[in-house]
Amino acid sequence: MQEMSLSRKKSFINKNMINGFSFGVLLVLLIIQIWIIYDKHNVFLENNKSISHTAVNNVKEAILIALETKKRTLDNFVENNRSHIVKLIEQPDNKAQFDYLFNKLKKQLPDLFTINVYREGFGIITEYNDFVGRICKVDLEDYMAVDFHEKRTHPSTVLYHYDEISSLQVNNQRFLFFASFSLDVVVNILDHSTPEDHNLMIVSDSGDGADGWIEITNNGVRNLKDSRKSPIIKSLDSENILSKLSIPETHWNVIDLQDRKFIDRNLDSYIFPSTILYILVAAIILFMRSVLNNSFSLLSNLNEQLVIRNKEITELNSELEDLSVTDALTALYNRRYFDMQYKNEWNRAFRDNKLISVMIIDVDYFKKYNDTYGHPEGDKCLQQVATILKSCINRSSEFVARFGGEEFIAVVNDNKKACEEISRQIHAALQAADLEHKQSDLGRVTVSIGIASAIPDKNNRRSDAIKKADDALYKAKMQGRNQTVIYDV
Repeated sequence: MQEMSLSRKKSFINKNMINGFSFGVLLVLLIIQIWIIYDKHNVFLENNKSISHTAVNNVKEAILIALETKKRTLDNFVENNRSHIVKLIEQPDNKAQFDYLFNKLKKQLPDLFTINVYREGFGIITEYNDFVGRICKVDLEDYMAVDFHEKRTHPSTVLYHYDEISSLQVNNQRFLFFASFSLDVVVNILDHSTPEDHNLMIVSDSGDGADGWIEITNNGVRNLKDSRKSPIIKSLDSENILSKLSIPETHWNVIDLQDRKFIDRNLDSYIFPSTILYILVAAIILFMRSVLNNSFSLLSNLNEQLVIRNKEITELNSELEDLSVTDALTALYNRRYFDMQYKNEWNRAFRDNKLISVMIIDVDYFKKYNDTYGHPEGDKCLQQVATILKSCINRSSEFVARFGGEEFIAVVNDNKKACEEISRQIHAALQAADLEHKQSDLGRVTVSIGIASAIPDKNNRRSDAIKKADDALYKAKMQGRNQTVIYDV
């Protein structure tokens, strides 16, 4: 009887152990399954966020490049067509002159909408249309005051647009030649840069109660968008903004407005098959290990692929960052880098109460050089000049950038004497290089240099030093070129 009782007790313990083990396995499997779903979803969210941030950053950089290219083209157009613009200023009612300038600029910039001239104190003087609205005029007045305006979307009964502005002096009177452009380029950038299941758009960041307006999508601009009931970002939408970057010198932000249903669908895509898998594994314990091994193997492969993709994205972002601050032709810094770094150097000099100097270097008779030898040789000439400048302006407190066309600009945190020594080195190096230029008086490539120095304080601006250096350069040109002139207060 005692042996039978022990046998039953032993059998009862074995059954409890098996039941307990089975329950424990099912519980562990359930925990593992939940963890796998959670981990996969987190990996998806991180990957999705990385894709979103890269796309938003790429859109921002592409729009910046497009705007900067358009600005340079307009400035060059104004410089090269100054005589025709002056005629239009003198004869504002000359429609033929207006059409000539409009058609010529439109060949260079096909998305041109209209052109106009603004005269200080008189307003718009060549308006052949009714497209110039209040916002346009506010931007023109701002530009007239501070030589700068932040681009934004201008509403119009015909076409939403934005303006690019270029300044010129005629008979000691300042004028603004400005061109209005459609937003097709921005729409195309959004259309080609939006990843699948993402929704990139441009929204405003300020202006007359328009905070949060959806300005531009890959379907068009605000008044053409009909896929939303309201063109305003609501609080519910704000919670679903996956990435957001502001575009410098504009009133625009690039955002990725993520559809929450897409995230939920992705989570559901994990939950449903995982539940089926759990039921099967619970029914067939021996098959469980194989399923889990396959799941972990799949997860490991996904993580490895994610690491590879993230590394590729990081490398591409690094390359894009380098390209965004480098001039493609000369390999010097570009205008965008100069604007950012010059501001930093100016602020540092302001804090330390130290002198900062600006040098503007211009290749003499470069247009004649291009006309004589052709643009490929002209590009090669600029590259050789850039190499010389880089060799002469190479201290840690100095940098040189391409300012536009055949013009270069350098910042030197030192006195005028140091700048004068650098300019002598540049002239000497060019003379030693002896680059042929048949249309130059000296028969070789030379440069003219204007230098201005200042100790930053509350009474002067960064642009003042550049303006003074430009005045000195102009004087060097007028005195016969191939020389350096230091601005004399």
